[in-house]
Amino acid sequence: MRARLVQEGARLEPGELVETAADAFATPAGDAGLELKAEVESGLPSLDVDRVRIGEVLANLLANAVRHTPYGGTVVLSASKDPRGVAFAVTDTGEGIPADELAHVFDRFARSPESRGAGLGLAIAKSLVHAHGGTISVESEPGRGTTIRFVLPAA
Repeated sequence: MRARLVQEGARLEPGELVETAADAFATPAGDAGLELKAEVESGLPSLDVDRVRIGEVLANLLANAVRHTPYGGTVVLSASKDPRGVAFAVTDTGEGIPADELAHVFDRFARSPESRGAGLGLAIAKSLVHAHGGTISVESEPGRGTTIRFVLPAA
């Protein structure tokens, strides 16, 4: 029997998800010499999501951003309106991802040569976002940073 990716849905406000994730990464970002910003657009619709699973997605994206952003950089976690629901984005001023690697960042075991991880974090994030009926994408430019954005449908 396969475990379900989404265990428990609950009506949540997007700002609550952003605040919880930003609070959890305030110390690691500060220790890394980074500025961590949380930005939530007003008037966002509620979401029916598994708080733990979407928390895992945000934690994974923030951990990657903190790990790949040099001292003095910035990481922004945001939530904004999207025609399909609510868009969450983690944007960093880090090293960026080479163009030839962008198509594979959500593949299992895909990792950069300097990565310490197993290459599963973004694949898991993609699976969890898709299990919620959402989409996930990446934009990056080497030397300028990366934005990973996912959209979840409104409740």
